[in-house]
Amino acid sequence: MCKLLVRWIDNPGATGTKRFDVIDVRDDSVEWGSREGFLSNYLRVSLPGVTPQQAQFLTEKEWDQNGPLDFDTGRGTTRIHARRWHIVESRINQSTMDALWDKFILSEEFVVFDAQNMLAWLEKKIDGSSRGNW
Repeated sequence: MCKLLVRWIDNPGATGTKRFDVIDVRDDSVEWGSREGFLSNYLRVSLPGVTPQQAQFLTEKEWDQNGPLDFDTGRGTTRIHARRWHIVESRINQSTMDALWDKFILSEEFVVFDAQNMLAWLEKKIDGSSRGNW
Protein backbone atom coordinates (compact mmCIF):
# COMPACT_ATOMS: atom_id res chain seq x y z
CA MET A 1 0.00 0.00 0.00
CA CYS A 2 1.20 3.52 -0.62
CA LYS A 3 0.71 6.85 1.06
CA LEU A 4 0.43 10.22 -0.60
CA LEU A 5 1.62 13.38 1.05
CA VAL A 6 -0.90 16.04 0.05
CA ARG A 7 -0.52 19.75 0.70
CA TRP A 8 -3.33 20.94 2.99
CA ILE A 9 -2.41 24.63 3.29
CA ASP A 10 -1.11 26.75 0.36
CA ASN A 11 2.62 27.45 0.49
CA PRO A 12 3.38 30.73 -1.30
CA GLY A 13 7.11 30.28 -0.64
CA ALA A 14 9.81 29.02 -2.97
CA THR A 15 8.00 25.82 -3.93
CA GLY A 16 4.70 27.56 -4.61
CA THR A 17 2.69 24.45 -3.81
CA LYS A 18 -1.04 24.81 -3.48
CA ARG A 19 -3.73 23.11 -1.42
CA PHE A 20 -4.29 19.53 -2.62
CA ASP A 21 -1.04 19.30 -4.60
CA VAL A 22 0.41 15.79 -4.37
CA ILE A 23 3.84 16.33 -2.82
CA ASP A 24 5.21 12.80 -2.47
CA VAL A 25 4.37 9.12 -2.81
CA ARG A 26 5.90 6.53 -0.49
CA ASP A 27 5.39 3.06 0.83
CA ASP A 28 3.16 3.17 3.90
CA SER A 29 5.95 1.67 6.05
CA VAL A 30 8.19 4.74 5.55
CA GLU A 31 8.24 7.28 8.35
CA TRP A 32 7.72 10.86 7.22
CA GLY A 33 10.29 13.45 8.24
CA SER A 34 9.58 16.36 10.54
CA ARG A 35 8.89 18.77 7.65
CA GLU A 36 6.39 16.41 6.02
CA GLY A 37 4.70 15.76 9.31
CA PHE A 38 4.46 19.39 10.33
CA LEU A 39 1.05 20.02 11.78
CA SER A 40 -1.53 21.75 9.60
CA ASN A 41 0.49 21.69 6.39
CA TYR A 42 -0.05 18.20 5.02
CA LEU A 43 -2.55 15.37 4.91
CA ARG A 44 -1.26 11.83 4.52
CA VAL A 45 -3.58 9.75 2.34
CA SER A 46 -3.34 5.94 2.36
CA LEU A 47 -4.34 4.05 -0.78
CA PRO A 48 -4.99 0.37 0.01
CA GLY A 49 -4.30 -1.88 -2.95
CA VAL A 50 -2.11 0.68 -4.76
CA THR A 51 1.66 0.27 -4.78
CA PRO A 52 4.06 3.22 -4.65
CA GLN A 53 5.23 2.28 -8.15
CA GLN A 54 1.66 2.52 -9.49
CA ALA A 55 1.19 5.97 -7.95
CA GLN A 56 4.66 7.30 -8.80
CA PHE A 57 3.30 9.28 -11.76
CA LEU A 58 1.80 11.70 -9.21
CA THR A 59 5.28 13.01 -8.35
CA GLU A 60 6.07 14.12 -11.91
CA LYS A 61 7.30 17.67 -12.42
CA GLU A 62 6.21 19.91 -15.30
CA TRP A 63 9.06 21.23 -17.49
CA ASP A 64 8.88 23.96 -20.12
CA GLN A 65 9.48 22.28 -23.48
CA ASN A 66 9.35 25.64 -25.32
CA GLY A 67 12.48 27.07 -23.72
CA PRO A 68 16.06 25.79 -23.54
CA LEU A 69 16.31 21.99 -23.54
CA ASP A 70 18.75 19.84 -21.60
CA PHE A 71 21.10 18.23 -24.13
CA ASP A 72 21.30 14.90 -22.26
CA THR A 73 17.64 14.37 -21.40
CA GLY A 74 15.86 16.38 -24.09
CA ARG A 75 13.74 17.84 -21.30
CA GLY A 76 13.18 21.52 -20.73
CA THR A 77 15.54 23.16 -18.26
CA THR A 78 12.90 25.47 -16.76
CA ARG A 79 10.48 23.94 -14.27
CA ILE A 80 6.91 25.19 -14.60
CA HIS A 81 5.41 23.25 -11.71
CA ALA A 82 7.26 21.51 -8.91
CA ARG A 83 4.18 19.32 -8.57
CA ARG A 84 2.36 18.38 -11.75
CA TRP A 85 -0.64 16.58 -10.24
CA HIS A 86 -3.24 17.80 -7.79
CA ILE A 87 -6.59 16.81 -6.37
CA VAL A 88 -9.53 18.88 -7.56
CA GLU A 89 -11.46 19.69 -4.40
CA SER A 90 -14.75 20.23 -6.24
CA ARG A 91 -14.66 16.61 -7.43
CA ILE A 92 -14.80 15.26 -3.88
CA ASN A 93 -18.33 14.64 -2.63
CA GLN A 94 -19.39 16.46 0.52
CA SER A 95 -19.48 13.41 2.82
CA THR A 96 -15.92 12.46 1.80
CA MET A 97 -14.78 16.07 2.23
CA ASP A 98 -16.31 16.10 5.72
CA ALA A 99 -14.43 12.88 6.51
CA LEU A 100 -11.19 14.40 5.19
CA TRP A 101 -11.60 17.38 7.52
CA ASP A 102 -12.38 15.13 10.49
CA LYS A 103 -9.35 12.92 9.84
CA PHE A 104 -7.11 15.93 9.25
CA ILE A 105 -8.12 17.49 12.56
CA LEU A 106 -7.72 14.23 14.47
CA SER A 107 -4.66 12.63 12.94
CA GLU A 108 -3.74 14.21 9.57
CA GLU A 109 -4.20 10.69 8.13
CA PHE A 110 -6.95 9.61 5.72
CA VAL A 111 -7.57 6.19 4.19
CA VAL A 112 -9.20 6.14 0.76
CA PHE A 113 -11.32 3.01 0.68
CA ASP A 114 -11.97 3.19 -3.06
CA ALA A 115 -8.73 4.10 -4.80
CA GLN A 116 -10.31 3.61 -8.24
CA ASN A 117 -12.86 6.34 -7.55
CA MET A 118 -10.12 8.60 -6.22
CA LEU A 119 -8.63 8.71 -9.74
CA ALA A 120 -11.53 11.01 -10.67
CA TRP A 121 -10.23 13.55 -8.11
CA LEU A 122 -6.85 13.89 -9.83
CA GLU A 123 -5.76 16.04 -12.72
CA LYS A 124 -2.62 17.50 -14.26
CA LYS A 125 -2.15 21.18 -13.54
CA ILE A 126 -1.29 22.19 -17.11
CA ASP A 127 -3.79 20.40 -19.33
CA GLY A 128 -6.41 19.18 -16.86
CA SER A 129 -6.10 15.58 -18.04
CA SER A 130 -6.39 12.67 -15.66
CA ARG A 131 -5.09 9.13 -15.46
CA GLY A 132 -7.40 6.13 -15.94
CA ASN A 133 -5.72 3.37 -13.92
CA TRP A 134 -3.33 2.78 -11.10
